[in-house]
Amino acid sequence: MTAMLKEMREELLEDVTRSMREESDHLRFNVGDFYDHASEDRQRELALTLSNRERSKLHQIDDALKRIENGEYGFCEVTGEKIGEERLIAMPFTKLSVEAQEEIERGDY
Repeated sequence: MTAMLKEMREELLEDVTRSMREESDHLRFNVGDFYDHASEDRQRELALTLSNRERSKLHQIDDALKRIENGEYGFCEVTGEKIGEERLIAMPFTKLSVEAQEEIERGDY
């Protein structure tokens, strides 16, 4: 699981770096009229949102790697029970079992 998380982390960092480079190139070479700039501003807002999402995912991956080091990985933070293997394969950075996640979504927890 450590190797998978580290690979996910590297891919995410590469994507962020590529996006930042593309945005930088776009800002440096793009000239246009007022409407083009408004559209570009909207695209930058979207990129910032994606960047925040990517940052959050990076934090989750780093947190999972720390839990592996501490021997806490694979256990639900709410119930303390072991998280199912299928869930960990699908979402290797999850902290919650399916049951705990559903309880939280229903507002039961």
